[in-house]
Amino acid sequence: MSLHRHRLAVFALTLCAIAGAGSTTARAVPTVTATCTPGPAGCTGWYHDSVSLKFTVSADAVSTSGCDAALFTAEGSYERLCSAEDAMMMGAFRRVVVGVDRTAPVVTAAVPSRQPSAGGWMNGPFSVQFAGTDATSGLASCTASYAGPDTSSGSLTRTCADRAGNVGAPFTFRFRYDATPPTLGRLTTEPGDGMVRLRWSARDAVSVEVTRSPGLSGAPVSAVFRGAASAFVDRRVRNQAAYEYRVTAVDRAGNVAALTARASPGRRLLAPLNGARLKGPPVARWAEIPRATYYNVQLYRGNRKILSAWPRKPRLKLRGSWTFEGARYRLAPGAYQLFVWPGFGSFAQQRYGRIVGKGRFVIVR
Repeated sequence: MSLHRHRLAVFALTLCAIAGAGSTTARAVPTVTATCTPGPAGCTGWYHDSVSLKFTVSADAVSTSGCDAALFTAEGSYERLCSAEDAMMMGAFRRVVVGVDRTAPVVTAAVPSRQPSAGGWMNGPFSVQFAGTDATSGLASCTASYAGPDTSSGSLTRTCADRAGNVGAPFTFRFRYDATPPTLGRLTTEPGDGMVRLRWSARDAVSVEVTRSPGLSGAPVSAVFRGAASAFVDRRVRNQAAYEYRVTAVDRAGNVAALTARASPGRRLLAPLNGARLKGPPVARWAEIPRATYYNVQLYRGNRKILSAWPRKPRLKLRGSWTFEGARYRLAPGAYQLFVWPGFGSFAQQRYGRIVGKGRFVIVR
């Protein structure tokens, strides 16, 4: 073998040895870390004071770039890139962005998550997003929430911070809060001849609406009353028809309370119910008759009239005992019949209309 060929063979064996060694042994790559004082570790985020930056490069690096220590004192955002390489030109780098913000934010507005009602009252839980300006790091999220109690002079005060932790002056959001519905109760209906009288109580309400189903002129539902009263007489009804009324009360903050009741107008005795079995004296009630100034109530036991009375309102409380035409009577166990007629004009005129109603009831022991 010639000398030249021998040298080539030796060189090839050497290359193979180097390649084999590289396939079994991993070579370390330089590392770069950054440290900021004060923290946090990794030099992330904004700072509200001076910040010193230091890069640390592993010992196997033979060259570096941009890795000098730095001190940042003025407000602003600073970017630094430190890179390192070893003898085989294998390298690593670390990029750091450091922000300095010494100026506190200024809160200029508070935006609620819901708008007040027409009366300027909040009537349910809400949150407030405080907004403002911060030229450097920007305002951090600043919120507050409220869910009661009711108050006419509520306030939410927050001291908001920017992303660097600077805290601004307190900012106050003022409001009125009422999430309690009005108290609506004692809804009663008194059906009469071609009319229905409704009564209710509404505490803390500023307005009341009464709707009726079926409504007016063939409508499924109609509003038949709006106002602040506690009673209403519906005269646009038909006898024997069935109606459902819904009374809705609204308070100053827009809170709503509602009750429903049914009524069927017509001439009839309402109580006691025909055939009722009772243990004590009943309260007789009957349909109110328009323009009636009084009523004549007659009570019979068998074929004998034992009471005649002339109440001015469509009701009469019967008693356990009474005197009629010089005789003393008591409401003893047995069957009774009740009759009611309307009277018009003065009592002296004795002008009566057709019978309102009649019914039978039984007093039991």
